[in-house]
Amino acid sequence: MNQKNAVIGETALKVEIVDTLQERAKGLSGRDNLKQKEGLFFVFEEDDYHGIWMKDMNFSIDIIWLDSTMQIVDYKENASPDSYPKVFKPQKKSRYVLEVPAGFFSENNLKLYDEMTIL
Repeated sequence: MNQKNAVIGETALKVEIVDTLQERAKGLSGRDNLKQKEGLFFVFEEDDYHGIWMKDMNFSIDIIWLDSTMQIVDYKENASPDSYPKVFKPQKKSRYVLEVPAGFFSENNLKLYDEMTIL
């Protein structure tokens, strides 16, 4: 597991980096939870409308899409396991996707174009 410290907006968190096709396909499927200041950080090879679904998920999450400069370009709050097989896609192309516990986006006063840094 490749974990890194990160900051998004003004909020520090730990992220697990997933950068292979197999890791991205699995995502958070089958896990029981995600701690409040933790996230799963998807790294893609190119900018695209990267879709996220809730297959085999056991809890709700916020989904945050970031562009190649690590700025938030779109987000989906409180994506529920019940939404499967719906695929959530951003309005703009992204390079990265951050999955965090439901409520994280609003609790930390995040907004479009806030920046993320991997430390």
